[in-house]
Amino acid sequence: MRAILGISAWLFKRRLQGRWRVGKELLMLTLDFWVALYIVVPALILIGCTYSEWLQALPNWYRTDFHGMWAALIALLVTRGILRTYLDRSDLVLIYPYRQQFRKLMAYGQILSTFLKSVPLLLALFFAYPFFYHVQSVNIHAWLLIAFGILIFKAIVLQINWHLVQHLGRWFFRLYSVGMFVVLLWGWYRIIEPYMLGNSTIISLVFALVIAIALTALINCKFKVCDWDAVVAEEENQDIDKMRLFLGNAAQVEKQGRSKQIHIGKGRMGIAFRPSRVFTYFFVKYFIRKKQLWQDFGQFYALAVVVLLQNVPFGAKSVFMIAVLLGMGGMLQLYWKEHSQDLFLRMLPMQWNDIQQSIKISFYIILWPFCLLFLLVLPGNTVWWQGLAFLPGLFLIAGLISNYLSLKVSVLFNYHEE
Repeated sequence: MRAILGISAWLFKRRLQGRWRVGKELLMLTLDFWVALYIVVPALILIGCTYSEWLQALPNWYRTDFHGMWAALIALLVTRGILRTYLDRSDLVLIYPYRQQFRKLMAYGQILSTFLKSVPLLLALFFAYPFFYHVQSVNIHAWLLIAFGILIFKAIVLQINWHLVQHLGRWFFRLYSVGMFVVLLWGWYRIIEPYMLGNSTIISLVFALVIAIALTALINCKFKVCDWDAVVAEEENQDIDKMRLFLGNAAQVEKQGRSKQIHIGKGRMGIAFRPSRVFTYFFVKYFIRKKQLWQDFGQFYALAVVVLLQNVPFGAKSVFMIAVLLGMGGMLQLYWKEHSQDLFLRMLPMQWNDIQQSIKISFYIILWPFCLLFLLVLPGNTVWWQGLAFLPGLFLIAGLISNYLSLKVSVLFNYHEE
């Protein structure tokens, strides 16, 4: 009996350790030493220096018209997300009869899920502070208090979403999410913003939190869980989605040998995955790690930055971006023709449609970030809305170029292979 009373904490700890090992192994498949050295570490240094500059003064590209987007982004991040319990089917047989331990095990999982799903909101609040500090003169103490209240709202919304998603249909739940977003946006302008400007006291914020907690308690009583099998099945589906996020539709994490080291297998939970997705990953990674590729296309990126920052008419910049996209597409086609005979690519047992998908992904990796450079025309531009309207068209052109040329190159690649 004593072992049963402490099994929830022990079991959750073991599962947390297992998930950490699996997550670490999957992360190391995409983040090796050279990627960390040349991308992750410089990016962290750049982000730290940029944030320090934002604390000193607003960046030149920031306009006060953009300030309302922070409220919409924060409200969207609060609304999104559903709690996870990390329960297993065996828990319904072994732990469920001991209701107190079962509730503890579920509570541990929900606490961990609340923390993980609040990380994007924390990052948004962290990066938003310099802009509110300069535009609305919000001090750090008031912002920390507001951030704490928003995080509590996030935990409340996650709890409400977890209960309602089990009783509402898909479209009704989406309608509820839209309504929750509107309510949170209204609360920002009616409660939080007046408090930031000093026009109201903290009592209104505390009162809103009390109402939200009472609403959560009411929903917990009215919408109780009736089908735990469905809850566990959803947990399994989310685990499968996480696996596909790292490895496409292929592979599982297994243990092998006396040391029980983790390796990538070919199936998971009895589900047939497509091994070709793993080969697609190595196919693309082999190509984009070519040093000459980034040297040549880095010149296009540098040229675009120089032209977009000049005092050139908007129409000329638009034509320039389209022309450069066409030129980059042609060069990528030549690169693929050149490397179509590489021995490593020949060794991958890939079908033609997988080759075409791999080539298309490599086109996206090069062309889509180039389209984002067009955002440089927005700072100081009186017709900045034209740039935002043209940006989707630029992405569409890049997508059409990628689809057409990847199909053309893959046909040639397959012809050489035969």
